[in-house]
Amino acid sequence: MDSNEVVKQEKKKHGKNIVIIILVFVIALLLGIIIGQFAIDNNKKTDDNNTNKVTKKDNTISKDNKGDNTKSNTDTNNNTSNSVTKDNTNTNNSTTAKDDTNTKTTLTEEDIVKNLFISHLKKSYGDNLTEYKINKITIYKETERKDLADIIGDVADSDILTLVDYSIKLNDVSKDAGNGNVSGNWVNNKVACVQIGYDVNGYSILDVGTGW
Repeated sequence: MDSNEVVKQEKKKHGKNIVIIILVFVIALLLGIIIGQFAIDNNKKTDDNNTNKVTKKDNTISKDNKGDNTKSNTDTNNNTSNSVTKDNTNTNNSTTAKDDTNTKTTLTEEDIVKNLFISHLKKSYGDNLTEYKINKITIYKETERKDLADIIGDVADSDILTLVDYSIKLNDVSKDAGNGNVSGNWVNNKVACVQIGYDVNGYSILDVGTGW
C-alpha cells in the first residue's frame, strides 16, 4: 500500500470519528432537552398538586369557618330567644303575681269580719287562748239593719253589723266571762254581736258585745 492510500484511509477514519462525535453530541443534546422538559412537566405537576392541596385545605377551613359561624349564629339566636322568653316569662309572672295580690286584698265582708274578730280574740285573751274556731258569721243587711237600728239606735257609722258564733280553748276557762258551753278547756258556741266601721285607715271593730 502506497503513502497516498494510507493518507486516504486515515482521512476516512478521521471523518468517521468526527461523524460519530457529532452524532453523540446531538444525541446528548436531545437527551438533555427531553430530560429538561420532563423535569419542567414534573415541577408543573407538583406545583399544580400543591395548589390543589392548598385550595382543598382552604375550602375545608372555609367550610369549618362556615360551620363555626353557623353554630355561632345558632347559639346567638338561641340565646336571644331564651332571653326574650325569659323576659316574657318574668313579665307574665310579675303581672300574675300582682293580679293575685290584688285579688287577695279584695276581701269579702265575711273575710273582713273573721280577720278582725280573730285579732280581737287574741288581744282579749292573750296567752290564755290556745285554740279558736269561727263557727258561723251572720251579716245583717237592709231590713235586718233597720230592725237592729230600732233596738240599738243609730247604726250609720257601722258599715258591717254581724253576729259571730265561735268557740275558744283556754288554759284557764274560769277566766272566761259571758255566754257559751264549757266542755273541758273548750267554751263552745259563744256569740258576739260586732259592729265594724270603715275610715281612711281601713276597717276596724267599733263595738263587741254579747247582745244588741
